[in-house]
Amino acid sequence: MRSVLALALCALVFLVAMRASARVAMTASDARPAQRAALNVVAVGKGALLPATTLPGGDETLDDVILLGDLILSIPERPSGLRVAALTPELEFAEHRVFDLAGNAEHVEDLLWICAHKPLRSVLVLVSYGSIRPRVGVTDGYEAELTQLFRTLGAEANPVVPGNASWAMITVKLERGWVKLAEAYGTGQGVALAYTIDGDLDAYAEHRGEFVMSDATIDAPILLDVEVACAETSDKVRRVRGAKVGNVARDAIDARTLWIRDGEDQPSTVLWRGIALREGAVFESGIGLRDGSWERSNGVTFALRVNGDVVRERTLTPDDPPADWIEWSVDLSAFVDRTIDLELRVDPLGNATDDRAFWSNPRIVFPKGAE
Repeated sequence: MRSVLALALCALVFLVAMRASARVAMTASDARPAQRAALNVVAVGKGALLPATTLPGGDETLDDVILLGDLILSIPERPSGLRVAALTPELEFAEHRVFDLAGNAEHVEDLLWICAHKPLRSVLVLVSYGSIRPRVGVTDGYEAELTQLFRTLGAEANPVVPGNASWAMITVKLERGWVKLAEAYGTGQGVALAYTIDGDLDAYAEHRGEFVMSDATIDAPILLDVEVACAETSDKVRRVRGAKVGNVARDAIDARTLWIRDGEDQPSTVLWRGIALREGAVFESGIGLRDGSWERSNGVTFALRVNGDVVRERTLTPDDPPADWIEWSVDLSAFVDRTIDLELRVDPLGNATDDRAFWSNPRIVFPKGAE
């Protein structure tokens, strides 16, 4: 029986090399692998507000993919949730789904049903991306059931407990129940799990699955624009590509303010709770209003708040409209070694007309070598 676990360099380098190859998204109809004697599996995931896994020896990061032999399973929209890839007893690809355990009760019910009704010798590859902790008032009534489900599947860690964590597991259903083949759990960064599944699945009857846990942190940034799904936001906040300010296009958070008929116009807010900071933490972003907005907008105030307090703010008005993105770099050293609530806020100054405000590539960076 052959296996290799956690940050398997050769497998991950192979994965990066294959990024340009065909990707399989959500159904089994796109591929028909032949029956296999063994299957190499790589599962990469990342908890909410954690840096992605960095490949050894370079700056390449991986945060959300499942590799089954020569098939890459990924989802362009990258929604937050639990990725589940299912394999048949012949180690053929069966299906790939994302379950929003935090915000969709039907998804929770579906996952519970699927795991209970999988036939013998089925294999599941499970990977967390973003938040899978049940949300209060939405799916928190299922927390005990999900905890029991992961225990039944063979998990040593509980990926739905409070706190941000990254988790991946491979498990097979045998006569004695689900048997864990391998599991990885991390609280300081993403995880990468590599394993070779033997085609003789019954040989795992007495298998004691490998478990790797890490609280190590890395220098990779926390990319807040890809973490919008993990934030509490006002209406219409979303991630966009090609946001133009000064005719320069960037990926950004579209944080338009809210026009309220017969009422007071409202600010836009993007709030992340429980971000863990360490030495050297710096918030970086560009700010600006969409090209053309100054014809009607009366201006806005951008504000960065930490734990409810304003750390940096800037008011932009049509009297002196900036011609390009304004770059922010904000030292967060006063908040290191604890968790914070970080909010990006745009105030409409009483009138939200044409306030298409952007935060471009907002992120928290940790300088290399900072302890």
